[in-house]
Amino acid sequence: KLDADYIKRYLGDLTPLQESCLIRLRKWLQETHKGKIPKDEHILRFLRARDFNMDKAREILCQSLTWRKQHQVDYLLETWNPPQVLQDYYTGGWHHHDRDGRPLYILRLGHMDTKGLVRALGEESLLRHVLSINEEGLRRCEENTKLFGQPISCWTCLVDLEGLNMRHLWRPGVKALLRIIEVVEAHYPETLGRLLILRAPRVFPVLWTLVSPFIDENTRKKFLIYAGNDYQGPGGLVDYIDKEIIPDFLGGECMCEVPEGGLVPKSMYRTPEELENEDVRLWTETIYQSASIFKGAPHEVRLNTRHQSEKQR
Repeated sequence: KLDADYIKRYLGDLTPLQESCLIRLRKWLQETHKGKIPKDEHILRFLRARDFNMDKAREILCQSLTWRKQHQVDYLLETWNPPQVLQDYYTGGWHHHDRDGRPLYILRLGHMDTKGLVRALGEESLLRHVLSINEEGLRRCEENTKLFGQPISCWTCLVDLEGLNMRHLWRPGVKALLRIIEVVEAHYPETLGRLLILRAPRVFPVLWTLVSPFIDENTRKKFLIYAGNDYQGPGGLVDYIDKEIIPDFLGGECMCEVPEGGLVPKSMYRTPEELENEDVRLWTETIYQSASIFKGAPHEVRLNTRHQSEKQR
């Protein structure tokens, strides 16, 4: 049994059954896992993502821990240096916190030249940058938990879609976005507290149709979508963010340091051959699959067979 003050201060409300699941999963990791044991807050996210089903949570947590170790994700914040093109043209950044004390991340997606970034960087660098943002989010959650004296385990994301058009639906760019969503969903569950989508244009339903099937149902429930200037009225932005920190480009008075973006110069583009030959290590696709399985951990393998003769091989 965990100390009641510790639960209230760092983990939030837990039922006795949920507390028992956390203790048992942590104990199992201590007995079987050879690497670094994650913090209770991290274990709890995976349990919540699977509605405290021990077996399911243990499986996805073990897969994620193996992935983190294989790709040195624990050291990403210390080792990742964003290329200058990302610093200049990636239209996202952290901006204070919301009314609940959650770190606030702002993404001006409508101003981002997704095609230019993919052509200049490739998918691997974009993914590493997004992962570094998520790692920074986890760190900021820890800092805000100490700052506000209450458990803060997730962040709020504000996505401004002003300027979004058909150019953003460039197929390789959408493909990269879907693969990024897949990786983030697998390894950072229950880290998004709320997603505010502002100034959604007419083309947005097309993008939503492409992307939404790849987003977990529990995550989709956290989305709030505003068209036009609807976010300025009751039930809008001021319900979630203090008026004094609303960014200037959304009608507020707070200067926001998120880059404005613009078109990436074609002189920065890499050749198709360079991009095709890039070693995409974090998500290599292959007909062969390998898995590291901890002692006693379940691992499911699905085999699709067409003929009885194939089943007998």
